[in-house]
Amino acid sequence: MTVGPIDAIDLSKGAVRVLGQTYKVGGSAAILAALSERVAAGASPLATIKGSRDKTAQMRATSMSLSKSSYTPGATQVTVVGKISRANTAVGTFMIGGLTVDYSAALASGSIDIVAGQTVAVIGSRSGSNMPLIATALRPL
Repeated sequence: MTVGPIDAIDLSKGAVRVLGQTYKVGGSAAILAALSERVAAGASPLATIKGSRDKTAQMRATSMSLSKSSYTPGATQVTVVGKISRANTAVGTFMIGGLTVDYSAALASGSIDIVAGQTVAVIGSRSGSNMPLIATALRPL
């Protein structure tokens, strides 16, 4: 599950990227095109996407909804659940898909064991697209 701003929409692939996680979406091409126009115009819709990996290892959205609340970079809390693909414990960061998560501030409350392949839920904020997610809460699943 991912809750955050829509970073990009690829109309040719029918895909939406939220917090560095790319989901193939079904449904109407016209709806996806209208959403793409909103994103291109600078709107930052807050999306909740649930999905699972298909047999080709691509994420497929099983549901997607848009919040009536607007996304404010650096202030709106976002959530991502996923598998850690890379971890750099020396600097307190890891990757989930295309998203860098900085968990160094969470280390102030104690050590956190992070390993590649582990599935985690992260809550935090991000100051802008392509910026790391600053974790305020982290839980291994």
